[in-house]
Amino acid sequence: MGDVNYGVVNSEQYNAVKVLDAVDTTRENIMSEIRNKLVSGSDGGIKTNQSMVIHALGDIDITQSAGAMVTDDTMQRLSTTGQTVAQIEANRNRVTKEVSSALQR
Repeated sequence: MGDVNYGVVNSEQYNAVKVLDAVDTTRENIMSEIRNKLVSGSDGGIKTNQSMVIHALGDIDITQSAGAMVTDDTMQRLSTTGQTVAQIEANRNRVTKEVSSALQR
C-alpha cells in the first residue's frame, strides 16, 4: 500500500521523503522555539545576559558559546542530511532514466 505523497511504503523514495520531512520538522521546531523566545521579552527581544534555553536542542542555552556551537553543529548536520538525501534521490532518478532510455533502444 502506498501514500500519495511518498510512494510505496518503505521504498527508497518513500524513505527519502520521510527523512526530508523529519529534517524540515526538526529544523522548524528549533527555529520556531528560538523565534518565540526572541519575541517573548517585554521589550520585544532578549535582554542582555538573559539565557535562552532551547528544548528542541536538548535544553541547550544558545546564548553561551558552547550552546551556540551545538546549535550550529545541529543545523549543519540537518542541512547535510537533507542535501545527501536529495542527491541520492537525484542520482537514483538519473540512473532510472538512463536505464529506461537504454531499454528503449
